[in-house]
Amino acid sequence: MQIELNYIIYLDWNVIVDLESGKLSWLEKKIFEAKSRKSISIPFSGEHRKEASNIKSKEEINRRLTYIAELSSNLYFFNNLQSIEYKIETPRSVYNTISEVDLGINPDKFISNLIPFEALKNTRNLLTLDPTRLNNISPEKAIGEIDKIIGSYGEDFSFAGLIKKGIEIAEQNAVLPNKYYFEQIIIIAVFSLLDLFGFWSDKKETYERGSHLVDSRHALNGTFADLVISADWRFCMRSKAVYSLLKRKPKVLHLKTDVNEIVKILDKLNLA
Repeated sequence: MQIELNYIIYLDWNVIVDLESGKLSWLEKKIFEAKSRKSISIPFSGEHRKEASNIKSKEEINRRLTYIAELSSNLYFFNNLQSIEYKIETPRSVYNTISEVDLGINPDKFISNLIPFEALKNTRNLLTLDPTRLNNISPEKAIGEIDKIIGSYGEDFSFAGLIKKGIEIAEQNAVLPNKYYFEQIIIIAVFSLLDLFGFWSDKKETYERGSHLVDSRHALNGTFADLVISADWRFCMRSKAVYSLLKRKPKVLHLKTDVNEIVKILDKLNLA
């Protein structure tokens, strides 16, 4: 089945939640108008499915899955890092078929807490990385500024050096199935490293939930879109830095500070 894709908009989970709750009626109206004109595509991903189920109320899960189906027109962005494709599949079907073994732990939370938050702060202090100063730098320049600081410890401590070393290890040990797979891992890694180095990093309670790992996967999914919209400023800043470093195409807009630009883009698509 040939699936027609138009201007692709990837919505962060926080935007979908606010749309479903009726808080963004202005945005919902413009989105559904553009959808009716078939000028945009809004796929849902495995991350959306997962976040929809991270609540205990079955009623709320069902309501959110129903809304995602309406918003996306059941356009499912499937990505297991080795294979990517768009499918027509309902969020409920994806929810029912993706089964996870319940180990009694949250994997993202578990992985994040392998490095305690205080140890993270101590590492930044050791590397003389000041989050307050970094956060006053544009995303496009942030990685270069971090490299000036950590690069003094040797080439392998720069972002470019870390990526180069990762590629060499992967090629020498054949631990990854293909270059495409590795490129996606790099996006997730750089997003997480920005949190480690203190660029718009998560607060303690957010870090301990493992949210930066979830966000890194949303950022990865966003690389296949034309526009990424989020209500999370930290996510927007880190995503912009990652996309700038790796020369990826998405425009990233913040739901509150970039309202005018979001409206301008949707109005233009609605007139197309």
